[in-house]
Amino acid sequence: MSLQVYQILHMGGFALVFVALGGMASFALQSAGAVVAEGESAPARPKLWAILHGLGLVLLLVAGFGALAKLGYKGPPGWAIGKLVIWLLLGATPVIFKRAPQVAKAAVIALPLIALGAAALAVLKPGG
Repeated sequence: MSLQVYQILHMGGFALVFVALGGMASFALQSAGAVVAEGESAPARPKLWAILHGLGLVLLLVAGFGALAKLGYKGPPGWAIGKLVIWLLLGATPVIFKRAPQVAKAAVIALPLIALGAAALAVLKPGG
């Protein structure tokens, strides 16, 4: 595949992850304020968000490493390691939302900043 195909797949994965995290954050904010009556169970989290999140993470990883190979890198440069750290953080975010739904309010501000950081690393490629 060409570099452009890898880049398009990578951006598609990026979009899937952030759409899914937005849905999860919305659900977490709603469930954080919800009072569950005795004998009732909390509403189930929509599986669609989890599926989109997982698919997006896989696309990000595979397309990202494919693009690195097409660019001729033998090992991940420093900026790619920074993007891997962001990838791990994005992968852990649903667990954080489930265990501490009140964090979702701060995540609504933090997630776009994380996206900007990942984009800056991709475009500027600091350190090589």
